[in-house]
Amino acid sequence: MRTWTATTTTAARPQDVLAVLTDPDAAAEWAPVPFDVDELEGRRLATGTRARVSGRLAGRRVGFDLEVHEASDRGLTLAADGPVGFDVAYELAPVSGGSEVRASVSV
Repeated sequence: MRTWTATTTTAARPQDVLAVLTDPDAAAEWAPVPFDVDELEGRRLATGTRARVSGRLAGRRVGFDLEVHEASDRGLTLAADGPVGFDVAYELAPVSGGSEVRASVSV
């Protein structure tokens, strides 16, 4: 597996960042690969939920099964299984005036 990471700070509180990360409609706006949510247990990504998403990757329509390992004030971790497997982690930490967000994607 290969892993890419990025870190940034935002004026938003960790719980507000988590609200965006776990909202499927909002996530579709910032995700690196455009996708549609085909199936979702519940209305938001939460610890233990599963979802089915699809999108275009390398010019082909593909689907992925998501499993959310954790969605808490510490961040969001999930795995996506499809033609390619992804392990995704967003770690959230409060900082003066907002949050630090560390994103990690392993392929």
